[in-house]
Amino acid sequence: MMKLGLALLASAVVPLQAAERTSAVVDVVWDVGLDVDGHVTALSTKDTTVPKLHAHLEKAIRGWRFTPGTLNGKPAPTKTHLRSQIEVRLVNDSFEIRLLGASTGPDYANRPTVAYPDWMARNHKQGLVLVIAHYDESGAVTEAKPYDLHNRVDAGLVQAALSSAKHWAFAPELVGGHPVAGDVAIPVCFRLVGADPVDCEWKNPRTGAKGAGSDAVALNPAARLDSDVVGRVL
Repeated sequence: MMKLGLALLASAVVPLQAAERTSAVVDVVWDVGLDVDGHVTALSTKDTTVPKLHAHLEKAIRGWRFTPGTLNGKPAPTKTHLRSQIEVRLVNDSFEIRLLGASTGPDYANRPTVAYPDWMARNHKQGLVLVIAHYDESGAVTEAKPYDLHNRVDAGLVQAALSSAKHWAFAPELVGGHPVAGDVAIPVCFRLVGADPVDCEWKNPRTGAKGAGSDAVALNPAARLDSDVVGRVL
């Protein structure tokens, strides 16, 4: 099997203007603790790509409004994961930071590389498979199915994405100290280097919002980001 050297695990810095290196897109995952009023009580990240920007980003996030998860119908302290995609741009010898995407939900505990079927690669089969996966309280995937986008790609690519999904695992959100099961949408873009361009744009099946990058998006997160911050300069 050929390895999928694609956009599935795009979390490193990606130059937007390779020649001038004036702009880059970075994905940063934050561990966020919320109190019953939705205030941020804890914030940390394991990111090592943009450590010099962490203090600036942390200050911005601490000012955002969140809704915590509920336990027995009442708000409860919640631990969630905030996926943020930022564009860092050099402007007049200083940096401008723009938020391209932000969403709460689980984090990955295990995210194996998707294998590109050999014969699909040889025949230049490409396309996007949007996988809808359900994970239980332990974070194990118990069900995976393709969203209707699969009608536009070869069945072999759909099967490759679903077979891989069985081995994914997540770190669930915690509400009142209890892990919460949930559903995620994960775009898997099968794209061959040097082949014709392929459309891998996708939208959140629940909200219709454009997906940011190629990472998982929670469909029913326990905690919710209420502040309208996407597209703003931080």
